[in-house]
Amino acid sequence: LGATGLIDPNLKPMKQHVITIGAAWEIRPNLVFEPIYTRSRLDRTIEDTGVITADGEVYYITNPGFGVNAQVPNCTSCPPNPKAVRDYDGLELRLTRRFSNKWFGSFSYTYSRAYGNYSGLTATDISDGGGARNGANTDRAFDEPFMSFDSHGGIINGPLPTDRPHAVKANVYYSPTWKMFHPVIGLFQQVYSGTPLSSYVSVWGAPVFVEGRGKWVNTTRDNATGNWIPGNVSDARGPHFAQSDVSLFQDFHVNKNNEAMIARVGLDCINCFNQHHVTLINSNLIRTGGLNPYRCGTTGVTCSGVTDSNAGFAYGQVLKGYDYVGQANSQKSILNSLYGLPYGWQNPRSLRFQVKFMF
Repeated sequence: LGATGLIDPNLKPMKQHVITIGAAWEIRPNLVFEPIYTRSRLDRTIEDTGVITADGEVYYITNPGFGVNAQVPNCTSCPPNPKAVRDYDGLELRLTRRFSNKWFGSFSYTYSRAYGNYSGLTATDISDGGGARNGANTDRAFDEPFMSFDSHGGIINGPLPTDRPHAVKANVYYSPTWKMFHPVIGLFQQVYSGTPLSSYVSVWGAPVFVEGRGKWVNTTRDNATGNWIPGNVSDARGPHFAQSDVSLFQDFHVNKNNEAMIARVGLDCINCFNQHHVTLINSNLIRTGGLNPYRCGTTGVTCSGVTDSNAGFAYGQVLKGYDYVGQANSQKSILNSLYGLPYGWQNPRSLRFQVKFMF
């Protein structure tokens, strides 16, 4: 693998393709309707990909699912490694009222889907450093082959953490006349669907989505034995998100001989109604314990049907599936008492004052 042995010698640059189709219909001289469809597909990316060797875990720089990463090394029974998938489809319906009679307005509704196994250069999975982890081609998505598969041997592709199928936005500005003043008052309103919830276990601080992305595991604990009791697996989302922002500013001409010289005094009120929506929900099933899929095939842990291994690690068995509930109970792992509870909320109301001089 390259001069250092850690880089795919045939590494290709990141590539994606985007198609946008739109139209505009002037309903009235000051009213325009625009439907816009966007289709985005990630062809390939560059990421670090890990594998356990005789020297421990080693990371390589590859195009996930391509070249040297197309297959787990030394494992003929392993399924092919999946490539990075980040698909986006969105249809936006926008209605814009041009400025007249002292006001302007823009209203839009977007129906969209963000789907795949890779959130991008900034990892938005809450399981990866709490979300918004700017790994820049080194996030957790492909650190181990089993992180691309669920506990049933299926590829984890599903709704990505920023997937919000319904989004409504309104942007309105009004400029009244009051004595010598002509202030501009603006309102920005946004309402979004909740984001998908994906149950996971943490392996070396990295997520393994045991039922796939967008799947929530309902679990309880047997008070007598302390064992997990698995419940149903369902599609789940967090609560919706809504926020109202208000702005107010006034311009003053400070030089009669130069109209370009303007002083502006303004105020921005972010989350002006102090809404308090939940933004993060704990999705980690395990608080403490040794629930790790990689234990299959290691010293002292046997698995049936093992035919291939890599330095004693039975990837061929792990990638076909494993019983995470059975492992948790046998290893006396402790169910996370915070599982399913919120731990992040919308930022509270904030005010920003501005004084600007333009010339």
